[in-house]
Parts: sequence; structure tokens; C-alpha cells
Amino acid sequence: MALAAGKSPGAGTWKMAWDGEQELESAAGPVAHAAAAACRSDPPCILVADDDDDLREMIALALRAAGYEVVEARTGLQLAACVRRKVVECAASPEVQLIVSDIQMPGCSGLDVLSVMRDVGVRVPVVFITGYGNEAVRAEARRLGVQAVLEKPFELDDLGAAVRALVPPAAGRNP
Repeated sequence: MALAAGKSPGAGTWKMAWDGEQELESAAGPVAHAAAAACRSDPPCILVADDDDDLREMIALALRAAGYEVVEARTGLQLAACVRRKVVECAASPEVQLIVSDIQMPGCSGLDVLSVMRDVGVRVPVVFITGYGNEAVRAEARRLGVQAVLEKPFELDDLGAAVRALVPPAAGRNP
């Protein structure tokens, strides 16, 4: 599965494309599609991507309790589809203010998606969580402008601190 970026013919806007747009649409799956309309910019919205269902759901629950809206993705392709729909296609006012993503996921990696995001000028902050973080991965993440890399297992308080530093929660919430 190849991930690439380029300009739409005649439209003058950037888009993310894969080897087969239909495969991307079907790969987005129920989590990405069900959440597509749920995210607003107030409270702030965070896209959480991890193929470990229990971990992703625990992170999403903690972020919601802290006053954030959350969109979830199970795979790299779902992450890419959500980024395209919620950030690239509405670049003037992105619906997602932060991405928290695993690096190694089915379909494509968090690094692959981040690389395309940066290639097309998307500057939404990213926090990576990983169980496979070696120095080469960390160096690539830093080169791409990742704000934090947390090694699994990590403390939810550490993730919460990284998230709050980048995107304050909704008014009236005390995480």
C-alpha cells in the first residue's frame, strides 16, 4: 500500500491518496466513519490512533473525561482517512487540534501518515506512543516535528501533561 501526496488536478488543493481510493474508503471502517461527524473544535478535538483496542479506548476515555472530543482510528489507513477528512479537507479550520498516534499499525505507520501530512503542509501537533521506539524512529519523528514520543507502557498522567501542553482542555474542565 503506497501513501502519497499531491495536488488535485485543476483544484489547486492538496489531497492525500493511496493505491486505490476505494480501498482507503473501505479501510476507514466503522470507528472512523462513526466518529466523522462527532468532532467539533469546541471542545478541542483529538484524533487517537492505535491498533490496540484496549489502549486506544482507555486513552479516549481519559481524554473525554478531561474535556476533549475524541475521534478514534484502529489502523494507519483509518488515521490517514481521518486526517484527510478532518484536517486536509478543512485546512482553513481543521476539526482536529492534536493527533495522538501509535507508530506501528496495520496498513501504514504513523510515521508514514505524518510524513505525508508534513509534505502537504499540515502542521497539526502530533504525540507518538510506541512500543518500538528506537533511536532511528525517534530521530525521524523529531525531523518531522513530533512534539513528544512516549514509550509503551506509559503513564496516562504523562500523556495528559503532553496533551494539555499542546491543546488546553475545554473551559470549565480540570483534568
